[in-house]
Amino acid sequence: MPLFTQPPKSLCILRLSAIGDVTHALAVVQHIQHYWPTTKITWIVGKTEMALLNGLEGIELVPYDKKADGTVFGDYGNI
Repeated sequence: MPLFTQPPKSLCILRLSAIGDVTHALAVVQHIQHYWPTTKITWIVGKTEMALLNGLEGIELVPYDKKADGTVFGDYGNI
């Protein structure tokens, strides 16, 4: 039984690890874009890793400073 019977309206990705992990996650995100082109994708990503992702089309990037806040969610708890 599939997890989704139709594409979700939006999807938030939280991937704050190292550049290599973000690079691997990028392939998954691009597949999501391919199979669910109408899904709005928001990606919360570390400020350093954001430099790698700038310029991606169709993805809203939200920078997160891992060093400034000791919690994972910080100001983004209401997303």
